[in-house]
Amino acid sequence: MPSNTNTPLLEVQNLNVSYKSKEGFVDALKNINLEIRKGEIVAIVGETGSGKTSLGRALLNINDQDAQTNFDKIIFNSDETLSFSESIELNKLRGSHISMLFQEPTIYLNPSMKCGLQILEAILLDEIDDKKTAKQKILLALSNIGFNEPIRIYNSFPNQLSGGECQRVMLVISTIRNPHLLIADEPSSSVDAFKKEKVFDYLKILVASRGVSIILITHDLPLALDHAERIYVMNEGQIIDNLLTENFTTSERSNYAQKLFLSNDRLKNFVRSNERNMESNTFLEVINLNVYHAASGGRSLFFNKKKHAVINASFSMEKGETLGILGESGSGKTSLAWSLSGLIPHQSGSIIFNSQISKSDIQMVFQNPGMALSPKQKVGPAVEEVILANKKKYGANISPKLTNEYFEMVGLDLSLKDRLTHQLSGGEKQRVCIAKALAARPQLIILDEAVSSLDASVKIEILDLLLEIKNKTGLTYIFISHDVSVIKYIVDRVMVMENGSLTISKKELLID
Repeated sequence: MPSNTNTPLLEVQNLNVSYKSKEGFVDALKNINLEIRKGEIVAIVGETGSGKTSLGRALLNINDQDAQTNFDKIIFNSDETLSFSESIELNKLRGSHISMLFQEPTIYLNPSMKCGLQILEAILLDEIDDKKTAKQKILLALSNIGFNEPIRIYNSFPNQLSGGECQRVMLVISTIRNPHLLIADEPSSSVDAFKKEKVFDYLKILVASRGVSIILITHDLPLALDHAERIYVMNEGQIIDNLLTENFTTSERSNYAQKLFLSNDRLKNFVRSNERNMESNTFLEVINLNVYHAASGGRSLFFNKKKHAVINASFSMEKGETLGILGESGSGKTSLAWSLSGLIPHQSGSIIFNSQISKSDIQMVFQNPGMALSPKQKVGPAVEEVILANKKKYGANISPKLTNEYFEMVGLDLSLKDRLTHQLSGGEKQRVCIAKALAARPQLIILDEAVSSLDASVKIEILDLLLEIKNKTGLTYIFISHDVSVIKYIVDRVMVMENGSLTISKKELLID
């Protein structure tokens, strides 16, 4: 995939970023040097917390106000030097010249405005007065990115779409003004394999037709190898490798890059050796469950009908079982999960638990952790308040050390307890959400794409952790994912969801 030209679009020399903490300033980025050429896709790969997102945000000067940033040189398009002291100068570049796609789309979409109008708003920034032409441009972009019903997406509010659909809407918003450089932070982590290809087909069209350069920020090394020309590998805020994709497997690389490579192989090539033991004790029965949502698709009565999100779903689970729900983005998986947890009503059918279940005995780990955590609350107290709310389950065992135990259980450094949500990476946020769910000492945890934002090595650690906790406590899991490799790794049985309907259990997917 040769780039269009060798001319550098972006040059960064010796970029450093540090954040204020109780102990002083902590380095997030150290001596970053990189170069992006015109018409090139470059990947920045690293584990959760390695500094990838801080780098992307630093290039647009949108890190926290308490962040200290310094650099020797940042040059964009040869003659435009980014000045962090001149916000007016930088505002001229944001959106129209440099655009960023953020990892958690539902945080950045306006919940009170239809998606089409939010895209239209971006176009109107360029003073395009012909709204009819602009709308046709938007519908074409939505179609090109894999939406079969672009008019439905145009007229839907964000809460009427799945996480993967919201992510693609944000991608259209970030590219509709034809930027020279797109910083794409995990652009496909919420979408299934088929839609993922649609996303990258769309990005490659931008590269080929408009010469757009793309910085692909991802924890997914195989994704980077498939779509980028070069890969920068980050660890602990530093770039430790700069490798050509075509030479990645044969060139010398750091031990850290080798670890990432082997972790992905382990997950991809995992083979179930035997069946996992479960109690012969029916825990949950779901009978002919139906869930409807209001679905906007236009002004006519025909379009303002209800969407049948879950259609006659029926299944049962044994206590201690891990049931997988596999399906594409928008197939109804999340609607089913929210209904089972009581977050949304079902219109017909039955959900029967064959044991005493309280509200706190069913916990959810949501797909978008940033939406599940309060932006004004530090994450340590967020876990602690769950423990205190469930003090009857702990009896006399409550102590300040419990919060530390849950942080350590999910692999979070204790220094993160005093941070706010926006000061964490996507993967760190998700681990906080898992810690909160575990702190309620539930009987059932419903995990909705709970590891989609994690890199392969941490993903395996979390999956192993969930299995270990289940074996110790007898927890029951419903694990929702679009990732077959993740489903194969953790579940005992899988059901496939398509267009709102569940098919019979598929054990053959789990055994090679």
